[in-house]
Amino acid sequence: MYFSEELKNAKKYGYEYKIKSGYLFDKFDIFAEFIEELYKIKEAHTPADSWYSISKLLMNSLYGRFGMDPNFENTAIINDSELDKYLETFDIFEKKYLEHGKLLITYKETNSRSHGESREKAKNVSIPIASAITAYARIFMSQFKNNPNFILYYTDTDSIYVSEKLDDEWVSNKLGKFKLENIFTEVIFLAPKVYGGITESGEEIVKVKGFKTKVPFSELEKLLIKDSSVELKQEK
Repeated sequence: MYFSEELKNAKKYGYEYKIKSGYLFDKFDIFAEFIEELYKIKEAHTPADSWYSISKLLMNSLYGRFGMDPNFENTAIINDSELDKYLETFDIFEKKYLEHGKLLITYKETNSRSHGESREKAKNVSIPIASAITAYARIFMSQFKNNPNFILYYTDTDSIYVSEKLDDEWVSNKLGKFKLENIFTEVIFLAPKVYGGITESGEEIVKVKGFKTKVPFSELEKLLIKDSSVELKQEK
């Protein structure tokens, strides 16, 4: 399934499509005020301040929260005697016997008790909202991924590394704009979330997803040679 606005955008790049069936949704601007207020809080504090972290987290997790699976797992400690009652009511995936007649269980509501629209409302989940937000993000990024005026070296969800300076209209500290973080004199992109470079000031910046220990830029250079490997050790 595709979001209609993303199909319209794809048509600009030569794609053709035929709609077989679909769903119609009302269109509302439902998050503008919420996001703008959180952004003001974030901008009014430094990264070391808890308000900065909280506001950033709330903004970044908004669309993901609406895209969550409404079938949440629950964990509870119950008496052994209550197990049959839970088996009648819930789907139990794991149980562990504890001391003093207690039991640790992991369970979900059965489909007969909670399903469809009522379940999603109960959990504040909306796949259409999450899908629309991510689609609009891809639409925005597509104009940079298909731009003949520069070379695109690497891109992630909301970032790009290109060969030329972007026009000033795209770069600022305002909401919805790109932020110029670094200008590299040397750079290597090996894989998604695995890259590094040397800035104009000589600083080495290397990113390896899930690896917190600093990795020298020279280690990435070794991996440009076919069949080579590098052993990285995570500091505790």
